[in-house]
Amino acid sequence: MTIPLEQNILILAANWETMAHIKQRGGQALLWEDHLSSDLWRELHAAVKTFCHTWYKGTNNQDQSLYDGVSLGQAMSYLMYQDIESWVRVFYFFEDLAKKKIHTYFYVPRHDYFPDILYDYIKKLESAYNTQITIIPLGLQDHRIEFSVRYVLSLNRNKAILKKTRYFKWLKHFWSLKHLLFQKNSGREKWLLLNIRNTQEYLIAFANKKLYDKAILCFDAHYIGARALVKNLFKRGVNVVWDTVPEKKPGPAVDTQIIYVMDSACDGLAFLGDCGRAYFKDICRAYIPGAIHMQIRKYEYFKILIEKNDIQLTVTAGHDSPESYYVSHLMRTKKRKSFFLPHGLVYKDKATFPDRENLADHIFSYSQAEAERWQSVYHVKPERLAHTWCFRQRVQKTHHVKRTDELKIMLLLDNFQVSLASKINIWASFYEVYKLLIDAGFRHIVVRLHPTFYNYHTNRTITPVERQAFFHSAPIQNPFINPLQTSIGRFDLVIGPLTTCVYEAIFSGVLFIPYIPDFFPEKETKQIVSAQWLPGLFPSPCVNAKDLTQMLDEFKNNQTEFYKEFTASIDRAGVHDSQGTNSPWDPIIQGHE
Repeated sequence: MTIPLEQNILILAANWETMAHIKQRGGQALLWEDHLSSDLWRELHAAVKTFCHTWYKGTNNQDQSLYDGVSLGQAMSYLMYQDIESWVRVFYFFEDLAKKKIHTYFYVPRHDYFPDILYDYIKKLESAYNTQITIIPLGLQDHRIEFSVRYVLSLNRNKAILKKTRYFKWLKHFWSLKHLLFQKNSGREKWLLLNIRNTQEYLIAFANKKLYDKAILCFDAHYIGARALVKNLFKRGVNVVWDTVPEKKPGPAVDTQIIYVMDSACDGLAFLGDCGRAYFKDICRAYIPGAIHMQIRKYEYFKILIEKNDIQLTVTAGHDSPESYYVSHLMRTKKRKSFFLPHGLVYKDKATFPDRENLADHIFSYSQAEAERWQSVYHVKPERLAHTWCFRQRVQKTHHVKRTDELKIMLLLDNFQVSLASKINIWASFYEVYKLLIDAGFRHIVVRLHPTFYNYHTNRTITPVERQAFFHSAPIQNPFINPLQTSIGRFDLVIGPLTTCVYEAIFSGVLFIPYIPDFFPEKETKQIVSAQWLPGLFPSPCVNAKDLTQMLDEFKNNQTEFYKEFTASIDRAGVHDSQGTNSPWDPIIQGHE
């Protein structure tokens, strides 16, 4: 197949692998999302988030999604945004091409890279706007490294079924026996933990504090991984709870009402054209009933679980998980305590997600900057806030000046499998950073993939062929085998996105350089730091390759000064240190008394 090179056409590549293939055959192509400006994507990003947080309020601004006093629309808004923004992006993108009558050749790895509905959509656009958009599959093998648009658009996180962890059916009898022999009628309270970050840190502190005389830590079988389950089988004061997920459905009247509300919201959309709006409306009509049904089942599940097990205290971690809202609401109705321990940096985003103050009665922060964000943005009163740390005492690491080719670099790749909201062309950013590091003289570079990568790449290992094709044969660190808390200390420098991994770096004495090209929704460094980073922490985020190149050059030539500034900035940023004396359980105990 000949790659067209005429001047009056647009040639697009679906992903990095496709673009490389075109170049090998003497052609040129543009990664498809790069055809539109980052500013436009940011505007669309903000508009979709606003839509997801407001659609359920109807024309009279009254919540139409209330169920047993809890707002299902609010609880599921973030996961909904992750699911549907990808649809909005592709609908917007292709209609924009059609409106501008740009004759387009769009190369994809395989025909099934797009779902059938998009091929139908493109035909409608060609007819409506009298233009031509040609999709050309190259017949490339799916390595499941760069995810397909079909896969991304198939995700419905709000409809995900609760599944017990692997090996559960073989282990449940052990848990029942352990409960019968050691914990029956113990008089201890039961505390439910969901999605806690650094679970092992809390379990170690729980044992050191001898809190097993006071409480039993309960992990839900649907929310604890097999490795953690097996590892904590014999821990004192630790148990696993579960129940049958109820089949409760709201009935046809609720479906009719919720679809009517969604239809009205879609009809008022201004960020899609006529064709895109019609297709998007059909997607939402198919999406919302199933999502609402599953959220009702999850809410009823936790209602049963908390009641049956007489849960007295809950600790959740998901900023945007529906479960956090459900558990908090249920505990509030029982006048019992709920705590929220952030898994992820607190983001100044009240304009599109204003209800995060409802995540729990008591909210923890890892730093003063985060505490101030909770107060100033989400209006959480100081008495509801508590400082915490789920890391060991900060390591006072001695740093020796090394040659550039001796320095060990950990390169963190973000959870780009979430949606097209995180640029699908993240591989372009990866190759850019990797080449930049090599050109700067760095030789010891290890790539650490986000655990969500393995939701798509179903094998837990990357083959040598895949490493060569996609990672320049760089070593890949498997997060399931190498916990970040124990492995990060072996490196001299970490480069990654805005992530709570910065705390592991801080407490391990390892320099962290944030690299965030095309960051959403802000683009200026000052705005980014104010919105999601730690003001005062050195170094500041790098927003493009030029910034990162300059930062690395300064680091290479002034390693000692860089580390001194980094260490001094930790206190300026107000990062809380346990100082080896307190327990991360102390704020929970104090708030519970």
